[in-house]
Amino acid sequence: MARPTAGIVVALVTAVVCVTVLLTTGRAIRAEQDVVSRLDQMGTMLIAVSDNRGSAGIKASSVTTVNTLTGVDWAFGLGEAFDGHNSALPIDGTGVATRRFYGDVRSVVTLTSGRWPRAGEAITSVAGADALRLLQGIGGITVSEVTHRSYPVVGSYQSDPTLKSLANTVLVIPEPDSPLDEAVLYLYAKATQTQMVDPIVEAIPAVLTATAASAVTVESPQALREVREHIGQDLAANSRAVMLATIATGLILVTITMLAAVRDRKNDIGRRRALGASRSAIIVMVIVQAVLAALIGTVLGVFTGWVVNAATHAAPATVRFTLGLALLTTLSAMLAAAPPAILAARRDPVRILRVP
Repeated sequence: MARPTAGIVVALVTAVVCVTVLLTTGRAIRAEQDVVSRLDQMGTMLIAVSDNRGSAGIKASSVTTVNTLTGVDWAFGLGEAFDGHNSALPIDGTGVATRRFYGDVRSVVTLTSGRWPRAGEAITSVAGADALRLLQGIGGITVSEVTHRSYPVVGSYQSDPTLKSLANTVLVIPEPDSPLDEAVLYLYAKATQTQMVDPIVEAIPAVLTATAASAVTVESPQALREVREHIGQDLAANSRAVMLATIATGLILVTITMLAAVRDRKNDIGRRRALGASRSAIIVMVIVQAVLAALIGTVLGVFTGWVVNAATHAAPATVRFTLGLALLTTLSAMLAAAPPAILAARRDPVRILRVP
């Protein structure tokens, strides 16, 4: 329909748009995700329920109830802390904090050695294993404050940096016959999304089972979440503004290119119309040529952008973003080709083919 030069220009424009967006907006969005992820690692979605005076009487059964709330990823409770000592060594000073753990330990910590504990067994943090001198976190621990009760330690774990209370702790899994009215001093819950934190904080007091609810403290990192939201919004606004400006520039260039192509081939258009080609057929032909050229340019641009990111060791755009960009640039080329296509279809073939 139009000269091959027009298709080449459209392909090159589309390729440049893709490369520019991938090297600017694509990197910015990945950086935005990394920043937000780091803030989340600081505990933006962690909710802490505490009984600091030990008088609230938060029941262990509350852990199960909180875990069923909408938007809760996981929840667990910790009992009172006692000093634990290596059962194979004489007691020679302060031991490691040992607490009963209520909940699913597998969803909260990462196993580093040994195996996951069963009911009546214990698992220690890596720092706790070093303090207890337990090789690979395997051995036994005696809790002197509880009539010298001993527990087998079957492994070690690494906890999330936000869970500081687990960093140097031995966790004991309660026996199956442990009463559900045992008290926990701390209950932690993690939301699946930052938007769910406030609803969960409001719902916890209503579902919590405690003998003195007024002594319960529910805390969430409100300030940190506000910082996260502001940073995410600012980064997203800037990166999307650059992307839209780049795509708009490409759209204008494609429109100009297709207008020039239609003007140069007006005689060919007139002959086709005179031979019976409908206006819709002319429109489709012009748009298809632009879309095919845009597809070639998109593939070339995406490939070039990923190669440049790999060569510069920069964080590449996500696959989802890349696919979305490819679709958007192709649709933009289709939109840009529409006005020239309509203009070509509306021209009078008699006037075009009239010989002066």
